[in-house]
Amino acid sequence: MSLDPSQLSQLEGLCESFYGGDVNQQKQAHEVLLPLTCNLGCLTQLQALLAQSSNPHALMFAATGLSKLFTSCWAQIPDNQKEETKTFLLNYLYKCGPDMLRSAPYLVGHYVRLLAQLVKFGLLDSLSPRPTITDQVGQFLSASTPHWIIGLIIFTTLTQEMQTSTGLYFAKYRRAAILFRDTSLPVIFQIAIKTLRQFHLGSVSVSNQHEEYRLLRQVLQLTLCCLSYDFMGTVPDETSEEQNTVMIPHSWTILREEYIPIIFFDIYAKCCSPNSPMPDCASICLQCLILYSSVRRSFFPTQADRTRSLAALMTGTAGIIQTKMGLEHESCYHELCRLLGKLNTANQLTELSSSEAFGLWIDQVYNFTIKSLEEWSVLPNSKHYLLGLWSHMVIPLLYQGDRAPQNLEKYIHHITVTFIQSRMKLAEAIARGSDVEDPLESEVARTEQLDVLSQLSRCQYHETAEFIVQLFEQVTDAAKNGSISQDCFISQITWCVYMHGALIGGHSIKLRRPLLPGSSSSSGTSRPDQKNQVSHHVLNGKLARLVFGLSQQTDQLAETPESLELAYLYFLEQFRKVCLGDYAKQFIQPETEDATLASILGVQSDDDVLSLIISKIGRNLQTKSNMESVVQKTLSLFHELVAGISIVQYTDRTTHLIVSGRLLLKNEQVKKILCNHASPEFAFLNNPRYGRHRTSYYFTLSKLLFLDSKEEEPGTQPITTFEDFMKPLEKVFTLIWDEIILGNNSSSNGGGYNIVQFKIPLMALARDLRGICMACVGAESYNQLFNWLVNRPKQLGQSRIHLFTWAADKLWEDSDVMNALLKFMSEFVDNKSQRINFDKASPNGILLFKEVSSLICTYGSRILSKPDSSFQNIYKEKYKGLATTLAMLCHALSGGYTNFGVFEVYQDQSLENALQLACRMCLVIPEHDLQSYIKSLKSYYEFLELATRCFMSTFITSLEPQNLATICYSIESGLCAVDNVVLLACCATLDHFVSFIFTTLEKERIVLPNGMGISRNNDNMNCELGGGLQGGGSPSLSSQGSTPEGKAVYRFMTEQPNALIRIMQLMFNLITTGDLSTWTFSRSLLGMILLFSNEFQNIQQQLINQQIDEKKAKYQALIQDLLKGTDGTLSAVSKDAFTRNLHFFAHSIRSNSL
Repeated sequence: MSLDPSQLSQLEGLCESFYGGDVNQQKQAHEVLLPLTCNLGCLTQLQALLAQSSNPHALMFAATGLSKLFTSCWAQIPDNQKEETKTFLLNYLYKCGPDMLRSAPYLVGHYVRLLAQLVKFGLLDSLSPRPTITDQVGQFLSASTPHWIIGLIIFTTLTQEMQTSTGLYFAKYRRAAILFRDTSLPVIFQIAIKTLRQFHLGSVSVSNQHEEYRLLRQVLQLTLCCLSYDFMGTVPDETSEEQNTVMIPHSWTILREEYIPIIFFDIYAKCCSPNSPMPDCASICLQCLILYSSVRRSFFPTQADRTRSLAALMTGTAGIIQTKMGLEHESCYHELCRLLGKLNTANQLTELSSSEAFGLWIDQVYNFTIKSLEEWSVLPNSKHYLLGLWSHMVIPLLYQGDRAPQNLEKYIHHITVTFIQSRMKLAEAIARGSDVEDPLESEVARTEQLDVLSQLSRCQYHETAEFIVQLFEQVTDAAKNGSISQDCFISQITWCVYMHGALIGGHSIKLRRPLLPGSSSSSGTSRPDQKNQVSHHVLNGKLARLVFGLSQQTDQLAETPESLELAYLYFLEQFRKVCLGDYAKQFIQPETEDATLASILGVQSDDDVLSLIISKIGRNLQTKSNMESVVQKTLSLFHELVAGISIVQYTDRTTHLIVSGRLLLKNEQVKKILCNHASPEFAFLNNPRYGRHRTSYYFTLSKLLFLDSKEEEPGTQPITTFEDFMKPLEKVFTLIWDEIILGNNSSSNGGGYNIVQFKIPLMALARDLRGICMACVGAESYNQLFNWLVNRPKQLGQSRIHLFTWAADKLWEDSDVMNALLKFMSEFVDNKSQRINFDKASPNGILLFKEVSSLICTYGSRILSKPDSSFQNIYKEKYKGLATTLAMLCHALSGGYTNFGVFEVYQDQSLENALQLACRMCLVIPEHDLQSYIKSLKSYYEFLELATRCFMSTFITSLEPQNLATICYSIESGLCAVDNVVLLACCATLDHFVSFIFTTLEKERIVLPNGMGISRNNDNMNCELGGGLQGGGSPSLSSQGSTPEGKAVYRFMTEQPNALIRIMQLMFNLITTGDLSTWTFSRSLLGMILLFSNEFQNIQQQLINQQIDEKKAKYQALIQDLLKGTDGTLSAVSKDAFTRNLHFFAHSIRSNSL
């Protein structure tokens, strides 16, 4: 199709308005142009616009529109049209690209991206394609310089486009990425390195300096893309660089050449020269060196090769630091810091120190680090890599002892002190109002810096701790004298508190005995080598005393800055881990009796040390309710105190298990909290926004409550009983029950009840109960809660638990209330740790499931009746509730405490109603939304697995074939999911589903049309795919099934056979690219092969035809051996044989033996 001049002019005018017109013109252009990008019939029109127009806006729109159409409608576009478009783009870029590169370089990017997408999608068209893009682009590299640049742009964009990424169809795109890695990427990398070598040797002759710069920058960018390619297809975590290893294929031998690092360092020097500064190219050189230094250790065949490479990197970086070459550019400075950090994390200290270049390198890095820390306001984020370099040397340094490199310990201590001083200067500058980033306001940045300090301080710990103590005293004295402002004092003292915690948390303390209330000192003499350990113990006590003293002073104030409160909590967490939880290590005898932790802190006993922490927790929960982060971290600290466990070795060498919760039970303040947990003094409980914090609070208290009941000795009274503990919650139940359900609300004056006022109490009640239930880890504690909720088992409708079903009936539209109620019920029916263990004669399991079924049906029927268009936030208001409901049903079905046969025997519809409603819930979630919220909707796939495993008859007879196909399509998408839980659930669901179909067909002797069916040859135990039970079967064969299950199977297999065929095709695609475990797929794949023999034969032929002639015979033998040893059934023996065959088949392909 071609456009006549008037059509072309009209479209160009609309494109001009689309990108640059006024509001009315843009609106009109939108109405005309946007449909072109959504209608497959407009594909030729966009192609004609791309071919005929010279208007930049029209070309940009055409390229963008084609990209959108090819992405969304790839399967519907004929192959010849795809190939013609790709050929046109290559020819157009070759013919018009140089002019476009000069006049409108951004257009080149649009054309190249479209071309890269066509190549990428083309790799998915067949099971084993042979891409030829490198040959097609080769013509660009041998033409003019602009052509050369465009060719490199194509390779760069193609490499970026092929990178694996998470999301929908991850596994499919990963297949394309792996094929590209094995075929085209090695050739592209060779081209990039050879071009760089030409630059290095000076053999590249470009008269135009600007073109030379663009060419160099593009080849460096291409090299960087090749080195940063996701070779393993695992989408590595990029939030941390410490563990990132470049998994270069062993076949990339060019990267082992000695000149590789020299090329990058020399080009870096050239780019930083004053005559022709190119800082962006210099920065890319350093990025390439970072990746080169991250290459896996096994890539170098010998240790000598690796040592030579490391020496070149150390010499090069030392030279840059020594000459300060390019460091005035921020990008170069930052990348150099990254490179130095990577050299340390990728190599051990012994490897670094054994290099001849180490002496010069470590001196230069030390001087560079000190100067960088002194200039603390310049690129603060870059300094993290320098500090990380030194912190990673601490442990190896301490381990090596006298064998450690000279001056290294002194260097690390000096850097530690300089870093501490820089934090004080930073705090002072922030107090003055300087425009710098405050790490105290960023938890990530603050945590990184404190972690580094805790490591650095382990080297010459005593000197570092003494320095911080003096700094603390100097800051407090300066505040008293008025020599610093209040803002400066708060900022600096907050840093001091944080640093006290970092030192204590990073230093391994050894004490002589555990912290047991009322324990007395043990006699004994200290060993001579324990002197420093005791001094560290005393010093840590001094650090803690300063912080506790400051905390007590600030607690007397009306308001305390939130940053300082968070610093206190950080310190207490470190203090808890080391001083209360680190008693699992051996204990030492202090020098004097005055050196106990309690005496250093100025309290009477070890129990008083606990009281210092508990008092701070109590004060925060009472007075800091306006600071949510403080409340959250306080509750987290409280929970860690309760749940901590240590294995302790006493001085007499006996070993004891110390549970810190037992220590807390002996503390008077903890007893007070446990007995008055719902007191109005705990102001955070009155904040409706703190729902999750209520759950955490009651989870912690309940652990103490149940621990106290276990520890109760005969003749002793518990701190509080379960009944007394539940009285505040009972009051809420009674209030709602009497005033609403029973209608005893005297204030309503006969006008009914106002349910809105009870929403907040209902949510609070559900969250409190969920916390209590989470603490029920055994049958005894769970039965206490069950009996409290099901207090009238013979009248279930009048039990406390029925309140939630009633609430679901009245408040189903309120997502906040329902999410809280459903989460509690999901937790309550979860049989984790086998805590739900009713007596055999007990009806409790049946009662519990009936209540769950009632809640599901009440909520589900109502939420499904509401149209999607009426939801403002469909995830929060609908999908979240559906996901929790499905999870609750999964817990109830898999709990093992209910005899589901009872419901069928007594014709009780509870089970059937719950299953049917759950199936309806699955069907109302669109495929796109399911994949978008797959993390939250895992219960969707978990329910399908349970339903097909345990209730397949109900599942298949209650759904129409079209609905079953819809579920199969969602399983198909789930097979491409990144989440392993979803993947395993999909594979198990398919196994159950296909096995049921196969068994039903075999049992009822059902004949299927269109070549579908099963046949067996038991003589040689090899499966023969005969295309169905036709002609040779028994005369008594039924055509469409004799039972409801058989008829449902027949309808599904005849009306929706493509649902399973598509999955079988996808499985072969994934297996041939190594995406998944063959065992995971084999169980269900065998059944589909037996059901769809003709389609399997087509797949075999397609796989064979797409191989080169030399490999066709071997490929054919491998495929034919897939069914070797199987007998045409789904018996365990047949499945095991198929699994072995499939593993060998996949391994042969992945190992490049084909």
